[in-house]
Amino acid sequence: MREMTSVREGPSSTAWKERFFRSTFNYARLIHAVNDSVVDQYIAMGLPRERIWVSNYPVDTSQFRFPTPKQRRSARTALGFADTDVVHFILGRIHSHKNQYLGIQTLALLPDHHKLVLAGPPNEAYVAKLRRVIVESNLEKRVVILPERQQNPVPLCQAADIYLVPSLSEAGPNVMLEALCCGVPVIINETIGVTRYVHDGINGFNVPLKAEQFAQAARRLTGIVHDLDQRRAIAERSAEMLGAPSLDPQYARHIARLLRM
Repeated sequence: MREMTSVREGPSSTAWKERFFRSTFNYARLIHAVNDSVVDQYIAMGLPRERIWVSNYPVDTSQFRFPTPKQRRSARTALGFADTDVVHFILGRIHSHKNQYLGIQTLALLPDHHKLVLAGPPNEAYVAKLRRVIVESNLEKRVVILPERQQNPVPLCQAADIYLVPSLSEAGPNVMLEALCCGVPVIINETIGVTRYVHDGINGFNVPLKAEQFAQAARRLTGIVHDLDQRRAIAERSAEMLGAPSLDPQYARHIARLLRM
């Protein structure tokens, strides 16, 4: 069993990956892919589709689950947000590859009660660029930057109303799945290969990588954001599909079958 998690820019990186994975194709009985972009890469390398298993990493739904009103209120208060705010967030390395810049552009197109949290270990030059854009756009009071590794992302998921995935490419992305299990609808770049998890108008939107499209999707999510029953339904459906209780047995069955071969 092998896995390739994400696309990386640059011909030398692509060539290295292709050599590495092609070398496994003759003897690997099953190749694991975490998203459909990776499936496309495998097939382009000549791997038969029937030898590819697509699955996310199991989400720990004992931690990532629909928050109680007290948990939600506490998480939002800690970040300085009011009940009436619509809180967007992007979690992961603050780097051009994650494209937090588009998140700021999106926020600038939305009303003032929309806020944005950017959290993760920083690329200092990129963070400096983002801070300049924030000031130039008069968004200082609407953006919170937490430039450190988040050891416990659960409070961010509890505080959030919308999770943004404007990345140029992604692996899982795990945080998006964790957010869904907390009842947070998501807006994603439709080209990164994870559209199987996002159903338009139900738990988020798949959109082109343009700020205008992200902002339009955020407006269309208003009804879901403020409807706790719909948010709870998102969390429950996501836990059934993405949670460890559901996926761990699938991993075990695949491994057991491979060991018998």
